[in-house]
Amino acid sequence: MLYFYTTDNVTQNQEAYNTFIESFIPLLASVPCPKCGMIGLLILYGTHPRNFINEDMVRIELLIQRVHCKGCGSTHIVLPTTVLPYFLHC
Repeated sequence: MLYFYTTDNVTQNQEAYNTFIESFIPLLASVPCPKCGMIGLLILYGTHPRNFINEDMVRIELLIQRVHCKGCGSTHIVLPTTVLPYFLHC
């Protein structure tokens, strides 16, 4: 997993998350792979659906961005720091 700090609630809807990802793309070349530590080898690698429950107790499904390391072959997801891994609640 790749975590990026944000002060915005980017899990409120898909549009907010997509804006967050667009701001992440220029940083991709300088981010090390969490598994092998190599810098500059991460590429965008599709999305996968993930469900969240927001502060209003409403379930939201977002397509979460995946990245792939060309060095070690591992795949990671890109999450803002407002999301707890493996939990539904933000």
